[in-house]
Amino acid sequence: MAQPQQGPEELSSLENLVRFDVNDASISEISFNNPVTFTDPSLIMGQIAEVAVDNNGRVFIADRDNSSIYLFDQDGSYVTTIGGAGDGPGEFRSLRNIAADSGYLHAFDMSQRRISRFGLKSFEVAGTTGLSGDEPQSGGFNMSRFPNGFYLMPDGNYLLSFSAFTFPGMGGQSDDVPMLDFDILTPDGSYLGFEGIELRANESVTSSAGNSFRVIMPSYARKALTAISPEGRIYTNWSEELLVKEYDADGRYQRAFFSEYQKPAIDRDELLESAKETYDEASFELLKEQEFPATWPAVQQLLADDSNRLWIALYTGSEVRKWIVLNSGGKPEGVFELPSDHRIQQVKGEYLYVIEPDDDGFDSVKRYEVNF
Repeated sequence: MAQPQQGPEELSSLENLVRFDVNDASISEISFNNPVTFTDPSLIMGQIAEVAVDNNGRVFIADRDNSSIYLFDQDGSYVTTIGGAGDGPGEFRSLRNIAADSGYLHAFDMSQRRISRFGLKSFEVAGTTGLSGDEPQSGGFNMSRFPNGFYLMPDGNYLLSFSAFTFPGMGGQSDDVPMLDFDILTPDGSYLGFEGIELRANESVTSSAGNSFRVIMPSYARKALTAISPEGRIYTNWSEELLVKEYDADGRYQRAFFSEYQKPAIDRDELLESAKETYDEASFELLKEQEFPATWPAVQQLLADDSNRLWIALYTGSEVRKWIVLNSGGKPEGVFELPSDHRIQQVKGEYLYVIEPDDDGFDSVKRYEVNF
């Protein structure tokens, strides 16, 4: 049985706090129809890392397994493939996240620590930005510190967040609370610094033996969630609570949105049974040694659309996620449910783009019309 949860202690100190009730029965139901699937018989897609949509409604699908990006027209027809495996310009070793603006498709390679830009007319490489060409304001890269990805800012710069892990034997304290470091990176590779946002890094389980390091992200781990609107509004959430903070493009706090939420209880035996199918033997044994929290987090996913609405997915303790949509003032505009294996990627115009399993269990991308 889920237990009522108290709001975070910081609520009393937050200015411009907007409260809403996620369980308000008067919130209207959102529906979706007229699906379009982005696929082609000539393609064998692997694991999809992310989906981006440009201003013409064309869809870019980042295939992590094949180190490629597939371009589709808005009617679902396949156009071309961008990139491929390798170390050369426009090639990838560990394709992570992508985004499109009015002029370029931007793609981040975790392994090569660089962002590649492709022109939206030629789809040729127009530029590359290395993430380690200049030291970020808060320190350099090392084995326990890495970039999580990028967000496009309205001025053409990249907002990056960096995670840090403490491994046994590396001098860190077990009671340290790792925080995300944010920085602004220009296309020419210069770091400008960025202050104001304080957000805990994702929880993880770590171990080390000699020169071997292991990091696992349990399904129950609390996460740092970030979303950015086209206007440059920055939204953050620590998934423990249904509390979203809004900042301007310079990192200045503006307001926050909060609702109480009953977090579902965790069944340890059930979770371990599921984990046995997910992790290798060493990771599973490490996970079994951990003390599990009593409940799941509150929030699973956070998105901002091009109308400055917030789309928030909530854990329910079942195979579905409850979503609530807030308008720019924090008032609920609608709710709906989706299976937990459906990952919304973007909401643009009147359409929602989602990664969901096809009939054979493989990743596929669909677009739906949104009806409020």
